[in-house]
Amino acid sequence: MNDLNLLIYLGLFFLLSQVFGKIANFFNAPRLVGYLISGIVFGPYVLKVFDEQLVEQMDLFTEMALAIIAFSIGASLRLEKIKSNKKVILGITLTQALLCTVIVAITLFAVLYFFYPYKSVNEILSICVILGAISAATAPAAVLSLIHEYKAKGNLTTVLLGIIALDDAITLIFYSFALSIAQVLVTDSTFNLQSGLLEPLLSTFYAIAFGLLIGIIMKYVIKYFPGEDILLGVILGAVFFIAGIAQKFDFSHLLPIMVFAFYLENFAQVDLAKKAYKAIDKIEEPILGVFFLLAGAHLDLSKAGSAGILVLVVFIARAISKYGGTRLAANFTNAHINVKKYTGLALLPSAGVAIGLILEAQGKLGSEIPALANLMLSIVIGKTLINELISPFFVRYAFKKAGEISQE
Repeated sequence: MNDLNLLIYLGLFFLLSQVFGKIANFFNAPRLVGYLISGIVFGPYVLKVFDEQLVEQMDLFTEMALAIIAFSIGASLRLEKIKSNKKVILGITLTQALLCTVIVAITLFAVLYFFYPYKSVNEILSICVILGAISAATAPAAVLSLIHEYKAKGNLTTVLLGIIALDDAITLIFYSFALSIAQVLVTDSTFNLQSGLLEPLLSTFYAIAFGLLIGIIMKYVIKYFPGEDILLGVILGAVFFIAGIAQKFDFSHLLPIMVFAFYLENFAQVDLAKKAYKAIDKIEEPILGVFFLLAGAHLDLSKAGSAGILVLVVFIARAISKYGGTRLAANFTNAHINVKKYTGLALLPSAGVAIGLILEAQGKLGSEIPALANLMLSIVIGKTLINELISPFFVRYAFKKAGEISQE
């Protein structure tokens, strides 16, 4: 199998993901669960049909899929709906992210300090602050996949899309701050305000400004490409261009694409904006299938198992803080009853950004605290595995109880 070319593998990825998605539906599970299981089963850690090198070679496809997902999220946000929910969205996003960061860090520190044989408080604290910050992230791809599958529409869906659009930006700021603290704790360095706070804030500003700039330009460009089939190529070109420039200059590529899509949807000529969204929407489901197959293939079950009880500790602490923080903020902002009850459940998915950030943190702290850095990676992989397989059922339950799943 290793001698086959990438196109054959890509064809298999599309076929297997859709077959397993259909099997998942047969057992009354979301397609997303089937996509993930196909990647786990055929990936490099179970049947080994696809090896690690092949999965890594598909990273470009993963980045392209994330870019398309970011566009869909941004294009789903209508200005009039955001305006009427802005206090709720901002309040819930900040509260649950901050509470999740603090509670996960404190809970993990208590368990490591009292039950694991590590002597240095500074070293334990260093990985706890990083894991706390990373736990704030919500996987936009998972949420969007379920919205797409069940054609969810309503107050909960609108608020949820607004939250996940902001969540990753806030997580990146928290993570940069936490990493600076961790490096101070395990080395002789001093806290750097510029790298710990100013740089992530500036990065977020640049991302928003860049997405807005391309949106303004494309508002006029798409007038000359009214056909939906041609418009698809123009929009994809802009989306991948934004993603590439963002990566080149090392700032979040999801945020500028969301801003670009949001601007286009709300300020471009209405019929063209709708055509752009519909064009992307048509190709989205098979791309989501391969994206989650590859996500499943990345999950090393042996590493997940090595963290044992710590995986469950972080998973439970994160779930409680996400749900509790959401209920708290929803009460203070007088949110709709469905938002109060079910948004916390819909914020449980976690992957993508969390794994990328933890790999970076492991690289930066690995030379100073190798054992704890490896443990930190194992905890995130284990938590991600549980989250990705279980959380889709919670999200579906939230949409169903809120009455936002299409009867189709």
